[in-house]
Amino acid sequence: MEKILSIIIPTYNMERYLSKCLSSLIIPDEKLLKSLEVLVVNDGSKDNSSKIAHEFETKYPDTFRVIDKENGNYGSCINRGLKEATGKYIKVLDADDYFNTDNFTQYLHSLKEVDVDLIITDYDLVTETGAIKETRSFILPPRTPMLLQEHMRDIFNIQMHAITYRTRILKEERYVQQEGISHTDAEWVFYPMIRVTTIYYINDVVYEYLVGRTGQTVDLTVWANKASDRERIARREVEYFEKIKISNIKDSILPFLSYRILTELHGIYLTYLIIKRDEKHTRQLDDFLHHTSPVLFTQIEERRLHDKYMPIKYIKSWRKKGKLPSGILSYLYCKIKKI
Repeated sequence: MEKILSIIIPTYNMERYLSKCLSSLIIPDEKLLKSLEVLVVNDGSKDNSSKIAHEFETKYPDTFRVIDKENGNYGSCINRGLKEATGKYIKVLDADDYFNTDNFTQYLHSLKEVDVDLIITDYDLVTETGAIKETRSFILPPRTPMLLQEHMRDIFNIQMHAITYRTRILKEERYVQQEGISHTDAEWVFYPMIRVTTIYYINDVVYEYLVGRTGQTVDLTVWANKASDRERIARREVEYFEKIKISNIKDSILPFLSYRILTELHGIYLTYLIIKRDEKHTRQLDDFLHHTSPVLFTQIEERRLHDKYMPIKYIKSWRKKGKLPSGILSYLYCKIKKI
């Protein structure tokens, strides 16, 4: 049967969460279930993740497929899954997250009816007990095809959890995610966007995004320790941005890309300046940005930690004074932990 959707599930030592994740994809409509392709990419797990995934593959062979591979980190799972994907559309689901099964059924029905480059859906931030902390939605006309260029600013803060791409645009872009490092989900929301022309918004929660798990890449300690990975991602984005600026690219995408880069850079400057207090790497990043993209170098000065917590433009102040006072650094560190 022709597959309407491929779902890539990068999996590394997720035995605690994987059954719930995969079970959330089992819908009552058997015919519709067979139109779904679930690629569980086991990244050399040392626990029972592979065994759990293979149990689903055995029970639902028309839907689930397990790809066991050597460890190569998150990006290698995305790359392998994209290479194997056959569905018209493609979505990523992290193994510690899951879908709202009822809404997922309706979402699949919608995919069979629409023909666009990007489908946007709502998502929840949930705790391990399933409590909803927040629902992320979008101010977009629901259930009608639209041109991305007319709604670009409405999705500046979009995250991977909300995104379903037409598979073809990633393959035409020859999209490859960086391997061996963390936080590369940011790339999934960046590079393919230059191929997107049409969008469609389904105002239902499909994705349930687990927050608060120890060891997540958004954990503050992990976030700080992986600063070099995030810097590597941001540097690549800056170089790409400067390259496509002079190419025959649609101008409407440039503000989106620059916003995404500045957001990435903002987090890295905060990490180096306030959390790690790493003057050396801050200077190296700043020199790179100044040399590679003078426009972004100037624009990053406008970023603030948070208007409520820090009304001053901290990067501009740091550049001017050469440092931030230790008292302010300690105060800001405490505030960052609460954001």
